[in-house]
Amino acid sequence: MKRLICMRLLQLPLVLLAVYTLTFTLAWLIPGSPLEKAEGRRPPPEVQAAMADRYDLDDAWTFYWSYLERSSGVSWLLGEDDRTGPIFDFGPSLRHENWSVNEILAGQLPVSMAVGLSAIVLALVLGVSTGIVGGLRPGTGLDLVTQGLSVVGVSIPAFVVGTVLLLAGGVWTGLFPVGGWGTLSHMVLPAVALSLPFAAYIARLTRTGVIEEMQADYVRTARSKGLLERTVVLRHVLPNALLPVVSYLGPATAAAMTGSFVIEKVFAIPGLGMHFVDAVLGKDLTMIMGVVLVYAALLVLMNLLVDVLYAWLDPRMRTA
Repeated sequence: MKRLICMRLLQLPLVLLAVYTLTFTLAWLIPGSPLEKAEGRRPPPEVQAAMADRYDLDDAWTFYWSYLERSSGVSWLLGEDDRTGPIFDFGPSLRHENWSVNEILAGQLPVSMAVGLSAIVLALVLGVSTGIVGGLRPGTGLDLVTQGLSVVGVSIPAFVVGTVLLLAGGVWTGLFPVGGWGTLSHMVLPAVALSLPFAAYIARLTRTGVIEEMQADYVRTARSKGLLERTVVLRHVLPNALLPVVSYLGPATAAAMTGSFVIEKVFAIPGLGMHFVDAVLGKDLTMIMGVVLVYAALLVLMNLLVDVLYAWLDPRMRTA
């Protein structure tokens, strides 16, 4: 277990460096300049020249290395930057005056994470429960209904579901706010819309796992000992049947937090989605790089957490 954690942590810088290089290449190739956009900053020409020189916006190779030093914390460790500043300095936003990328991340990242994590929790509850029902009674009418709902959930994009929920739950009935952020009621519709595709996939994984485990020899042995069916399912079948679900949770959680960008647009949630989309459209290099690096780190850490949880559920992995 310790070896697994150490290997994952050692791989983290290499993964982030690869993500950084690819993101930088794609972002730099976006046409235009963030200092020339009509909807962004409009500084005088001499100020634009000073900003381009200060942040190395006129040379790709120089910007690549200087920004890498600041964002990775190397500049902070070497004392090249102000030690009172952030260790991982993603620089100022090139479009939002008087705002740094760190400040925007600190303000909007918790909102996006709240929506994404709420969606994953809801997806687990819906997906595991419906998957167990279908797996314990395969071929029945209830199983066919759950499979049909799973196919629909996987097929329909989240933004379509979000639009329907926005109209049905907000505009037509007025049960929930149609947009904004601040109360628990604002989170309900976005979390439901974002959770349904994940819930559908989790339901299919759970159903398949339960069906396979119910046919295993250890289940027949447990039944022959006189154990209650509920005990057999909860203590013996589910821990093994849910292993594929646990493996799926890492990328699913990261996808839920990044996939909430579209949902944030639909429900006008002040998360990172709006800032990231605007950054891409306006070639805000520092904002693009900061958001992508933070989410890449979250993805790697989520996968590490999943590996640890997987080893906890499956004793065979602890000695691997």
